[in-house]
Amino acid sequence: MPRKSKSAKEAKTNDSPPQSINEKIRQLIRLAKEQGYLTFSDLNDALPESVDSPEDIENVISILQNLEIDILDPEDVDSFKQRQEEAEEEESRSSQHDILDDPVRMYLKQMGQVPLLTREQEVEISKRIEKAEQEAMDVLFSAGLCGTFHINLGNRLLKREERFDRVIIDKKIDNREAYFKALPKLVETAGRAEENTRKAWEDLLSAPSPEAAKRARTRFRKHEKALRATFPKFYFKIKVFEEFLENITPDLNEIARLLDQLEAARRPKTKRQAAVNTRQIHARLQDLQRHYRMEPVELVNLIAKVRHHMRAAHRAKTEMVEANLRLVISIAKKYT
Repeated sequence: MPRKSKSAKEAKTNDSPPQSINEKIRQLIRLAKEQGYLTFSDLNDALPESVDSPEDIENVISILQNLEIDILDPEDVDSFKQRQEEAEEEESRSSQHDILDDPVRMYLKQMGQVPLLTREQEVEISKRIEKAEQEAMDVLFSAGLCGTFHINLGNRLLKREERFDRVIIDKKIDNREAYFKALPKLVETAGRAEENTRKAWEDLLSAPSPEAAKRARTRFRKHEKALRATFPKFYFKIKVFEEFLENITPDLNEIARLLDQLEAARRPKTKRQAAVNTRQIHARLQDLQRHYRMEPVELVNLIAKVRHHMRAAHRAKTEMVEANLRLVISIAKKYT
């Protein structure tokens, strides 16, 4: 890089320590930010006379280039500016095109074009959600299936191992203090009913005679009814029972698989189907019946009904969420 000659006074002033050189480099960086580039003339004007060896100058240039600063010959400045302007215009056009191609932005644009819900529509959707959730719980509570689940979750609440606001429907209770005051007795009542139901079920399965089975069945229904009566008093949210269903899904899948194997074994089309150990399958189904206190087929059908109502609730909730999103978009448009 050619250096212009400097006066003796300038040479004396610029015979500076490295700290002064660093300051000059910082000045060049600031200038590059303002201009978008540097010229070799900018370097020549800024650097002290003490930086005169090719190696020193190359080091300075290397520092600047590592910061992605373009260093140009003065005659190349105009063409560089033109290229920069063209690149910015292309980037702007590409950005606008990307917005149209962005699925999320397209979705938001479409959402913003859908009319907002009226107050009557909001109320109607809210009622559908509440109705579907209640129907799901009514079906689930028609058997004593989730007795132990209620008791365990109640105990976790008492031990503060579970968050109250995560599992309890606030609007159905007076206040937290009253709820926690009544909870120990509720858990105890449910626990006693669960134990009585379990014993009556075991007696039913092992009854030595039809008369004994009849008496055991009567006791079982009585105690199960008492157990089921405690469920609504816990005021658990519907999502709590979604977790319960997730926990028993492996057993439900196993039941479906075993029933399919039995059906295939009745009319086998392959050697593998014919070789199925039906006695072993029946034994496993009996184990599941003992555990869940109902016929495996009844269990599968009951849970299918519960999930049907839960899906209806989810669909209604999705409508409400989308309506709220449209409201947010409509408000945002007023301020953009």
